[in-house]
Amino acid sequence: MGSGNSNLVDENGNKMTKQQIKEYKRQQKEAKKVEKIAQKAHKKAEKQAKKEMKKNLTRAETTKVFVKGNPLSTQDLKKAAIAKEHLGLLKKKINNESTFSSKFPGPSSRTSGNNWATDRSPYGNKSKAVGKNSPNYISDKRKVYGQYNKSPDNRALNNSPIHHKTPRQLAVYPTENLSEAPPTNFKLVPCSKCGRNFSKNNLARHESVCKKKATRNNKVFNSKKQRAALSGDPNDDTATSWKDMQSNRRMNNAMSVAKDFSTVEEPSTLIRYKLCPICNIKQTTGGYNLHYEECNQRRLRMGQRKQRRQLGSRQFLS
Repeated sequence: MGSGNSNLVDENGNKMTKQQIKEYKRQQKEAKKVEKIAQKAHKKAEKQAKKEMKKNLTRAETTKVFVKGNPLSTQDLKKAAIAKEHLGLLKKKINNESTFSSKFPGPSSRTSGNNWATDRSPYGNKSKAVGKNSPNYISDKRKVYGQYNKSPDNRALNNSPIHHKTPRQLAVYPTENLSEAPPTNFKLVPCSKCGRNFSKNNLARHESVCKKKATRNNKVFNSKKQRAALSGDPNDDTATSWKDMQSNRRMNNAMSVAKDFSTVEEPSTLIRYKLCPICNIKQTTGGYNLHYEECNQRRLRMGQRKQRRQLGSRQFLS
């Protein structure tokens, strides 16, 4: 391929279009990003391998080997060999993942339609689509070292309850230690006052309460008197205002407490209302005359309008 952007050529020798050049540059950037990630992972793997070696070989064992020259036990040698193999496998994996960036294919080789960078990357097809906030996201450290135990799925499994019984099985309670129910064949004794039946244990307590109720004089509710008091004459023209009712209530309270009558206001005269014969609305005596004149004029105007409409309809029909 040529060095300049305008001289870029694919494998067949044809010049690239602008869209192919953009795709080529985008693939180069992705390859560089993946290579940097692989290098960081390689460094982290080396550090972790060194830490594991230090953990497996304690200070006492290292002094035996390097200072005194005494050989290690078979168990310690096995641990060291396992750590060495683990480090070698990690290095091979990282080297294989980092070499794909040098084998960069041209745009013409993308016949399958898939992105070569995402197919060969260590993160698979989810390297771009999956974000850090999504549950399927796996960090570099967990991807390289295979630490999948901290994934959300495994975390939910580890925190699951110990029992695996259904709610119906858990609802069954043991009936071995439960006390037996009392016998139902006991006799009921009637009360001498009210005649209701009670057990022997509860009869004495009931009779003491029943005597008190018998001596008490309870007022019998009379619905007829209540209806007569509530029902008033609908054609009554007079009515009291709330001010008159309040002043009367104050007078009654003062009489019961024997207060000084000079401080109590005298009840005002009752306000009288008159019923308008035209609209059947109650009006006060002061505003009744004015209302009656207006109501009478309104009735005359309505009659004149009806006459005009009737005359107009007759002329139109004729």
